[in-house]
Amino acid sequence: MLDAKAPNAAPTFTGTVTLVGALKETVASLSGTTVTLNPPSGTIQAHLLTGNTTYNDGFSAGQSITLMITAGASFTITWPSITWLTDGGSAPTLKTTGVTAIVLFKTPVAL
Repeated sequence: MLDAKAPNAAPTFTGTVTLVGALKETVASLSGTTVTLNPPSGTIQAHLLTGNTTYNDGFSAGQSITLMITAGASFTITWPSITWLTDGGSAPTLKTTGVTAIVLFKTPVAL
């Protein structure tokens, strides 16, 4: 019976849900030196820095991304208002070579 299937937009499930197949995250490539971090663009966001960079908050409560920064130690980053939960409450130190991965998320309550 086709009427018993979940709609494509905003389906609601109860009980145990089993997913078959692999889930795939969207990867976004960022560019520029003034960048809005926008989770709907991709849950993994890669940024090769080309100059001092300002990140802006495009998050809604409950959203998260993994930000992959390359050439981070070569430039200065200005972060939006963030409560850092690691490194003693400070922004992470970026690698001088390779990629620095940072998980960012927004909660509806202060942690």
